[in-house]
Amino acid sequence: PAVFIPMAEDTGLIVGIGAWVFERACRDLARWRTADPAASELTLSINVSRRELIEPDFAARLTDTVRRVGLESRDVTLELTETALVDERFDLRPLARELRDRGFRLAMDDFGTGQSSLNSLVDLPIHTLKIDKRFVRNMGSGQTSIAVVHAVVTLAAHLGLDVVAEGIESAVEVGTLQSMNCHYGQGYH
Repeated sequence: PAVFIPMAEDTGLIVGIGAWVFERACRDLARWRTADPAASELTLSINVSRRELIEPDFAARLTDTVRRVGLESRDVTLELTETALVDERFDLRPLARELRDRGFRLAMDDFGTGQSSLNSLVDLPIHTLKIDKRFVRNMGSGQTSIAVVHAVVTLAAHLGLDVVAEGIESAVEVGTLQSMNCHYGQGYH
């Protein structure tokens, strides 16, 4: 993915790939919910590239897709990287507000790796902060990363945002994150 995705973005192929992945994932979720009542609470989180975000019909296309397959917009969280959201070349705040108004949940992915300011947390209509895996990975090597992760978890709680720690690889990391009241995580552990 580290090679393929940037190439797909540079060539513009990411738009078609992203549309296919989005529709396929939505169809799969709808099928799982129909097949198993226990799956009725499942939701979908999907990464979106900066290149997709600047497509003029992006929000309308997503809305059409979720309705066509029998889902609601609130069933989908769009994960947008911090660098895409604060890109100075494109003001994505209007699009982010439109997506929120259409019912989609928004997550700022890889939080802590870009150039965002705390002001962007107030300006952008996000629901979730995803702490970049580098901070989680470095928690075992010193207090600095622990302090940063704890600060982000605390800040998110005060702003009424969900927070997800990425890249959890050990039981020690789980315990440390739980002690900080980080309720969500992802990784190979």
